[in-house]
Amino acid sequence: MGTKRELKMPILQWSEKYSVGLKTFDDEHRKLIGFINDLCDIVSTENAAVEIPKIFNSLVEFTLYHFVHEEETMREHGFLGLPEHILEHNKIRDRVADMIVKVISDPVGELDDLVTLLIDWLEDHMNTVDKEYGPFLKEKGIS
Repeated sequence: MGTKRELKMPILQWSEKYSVGLKTFDDEHRKLIGFINDLCDIVSTENAAVEIPKIFNSLVEFTLYHFVHEEETMREHGFLGLPEHILEHNKIRDRVADMIVKVISDPVGELDDLVTLLIDWLEDHMNTVDKEYGPFLKEKGIS
């Protein structure tokens, strides 16, 4: 799964380079980053095997909420890039679904691959695909 990252805390920090210019979605992106950092923070504790699946579950639930929120907002305002955006969301939904079984069976052992997947995807998605809807929704009065 690519190069391994040494887990250092925090592994990912919010930066304005990730901003889509909409407070609601920027706040949600910050929360996603927080979940990734929570996963990294727990790895060296004695409760890691129990806590990683809990945090991962919260991350998955919030990610699904976030995707639906983005997609519904884009649909409501007629964003033409919505079909492509949904395809991108579906790709990560599928990849995370594949990781669920692995994380359940070996939470600590699979953490590095999981965090690498999430960081690579989140950074790329926020810096490219999500940047496309920001200006459009701002023009529609979304903040």
